[in-house]
Amino acid sequence: MQTKINLTGESEHWTGQLDTTVTKGESEQGVYIISYNKDSWENIQNFKISINNG
Repeated sequence: MQTKINLTGESEHWTGQLDTTVTKGESEQGVYIISYNKDSWENIQNFKISINNG
């Protein structure tokens, strides 16, 4: 059995999207897309993405 999941979220500065497929509740394959909603990265001092157990 496969379950497709699509999650999206947005703030003033960021947009995030997850498209994934979970198979039999045991494995997951997907894509994370994170976008900055402003014109310039100039004010970004530190950028870190951490995916636990991923």
